Amino acid sequence: MAEKVQKLTREGYKNLEKKLKYLKGKVRQEIAERIRQAKEFGELGENIEYDNAKSEQARVEQEIMKLDMILRNAQIIERKGSASKEVEVGVAVQTKYQEEDKLVKFEIVGTSESDPMHDPPRISDESPVGAALIGIERGQVAEIETPLGKAHYEVIDILPIMDS
Repeated sequence: MAEKVQKLTREGYKNLEKKLKYLKGKVRQEIAERIRQAKEFGELGENIEYDNAKSEQARVEQEIMKLDMILRNAQIIERKGSASKEVEVGVAVQTKYQEEDKLVKFEIVGTSESDPMHDPPRISDESPVGAALIGIERGQVAEIETPLGKAHYEVIDILPIMDS
């Protein structure tokens, strides 16, 4: 089965590389030391410290495999130096949420970089709102089906993503 292409900005790719290096280096060493110390407590069958360290080791190794896969299948999305004609991955989009007559700005990124807590929120091109906005030009309205009914976002402006 072919692995899925992971769309990342250059910044997102570098951040994932740093995280992977940290997990493979410092975190792996810390867990190995915890396991070594826990073994010194004696009987492993009832050793909570050992069980916790082994569980953490498994979680970290799973995260390392996930990050390796993302980076191996990454497609770098270059940031636009100027405004784009239509919404695409790697742009910021100023919208008007018509149901509340409210301006809302999003950055459209790949799934691995989505972060609703970022300012402005970074939404995936695969999320319902992100997918509906992709390909939309200024002045057009994207209609999104939500659990609460239809939502309408008018594209006011399409801008380059600013560096954090």
